[in-house]
Amino acid sequence: MADDDRPYRIVGLRLKDGEELQADLVIGADGRHSTVRAAARLPAQDFGVPMDVFWFRLSRRAVDPAQTMGIFGAGLIFILLNRGDYWQCGYVIGKGAADAVRSRGLPWFRESMVKLLPWLADRVAELADWLQTQPATDRFDRAAAELAERGLTG
Repeated sequence: MADDDRPYRIVGLRLKDGEELQADLVIGADGRHSTVRAAARLPAQDFGVPMDVFWFRLSRRAVDPAQTMGIFGAGLIFILLNRGDYWQCGYVIGKGAADAVRSRGLPWFRESMVKLLPWLADRVAELADWLQTQPATDRFDRAAAELAERGLTG
């Protein structure tokens, strides 16, 4: 909802059923493809980052370490986020290297994980197709300056 006196100032939300919720502060924290940013017609300033990430899941076993972790290898970082019954895995590579990684094939990809974390050997075959990965071209963007200028913050 917009303030009648300042149409670019967000003062609450209008729910699908028509109910209106007033708020002193409205935070849009809806990620890299922000619908809030799009609805407010805010441009994003892309700062770029020198990496891309393959995101995928591997099952978690009771004997696995409990902590979230990141392992550094030659030219990559392998991230495992403990999600209870599975690991959310991030295979971080250099910007633009996704095609080169795919061209080596899934067996190479799975083996590269086992070299970093041998205890994953009993489950890397769960990754049976590249379609199970969600490649993300990582980026860092910011619209804060435009938000403040238009009164969409605080």
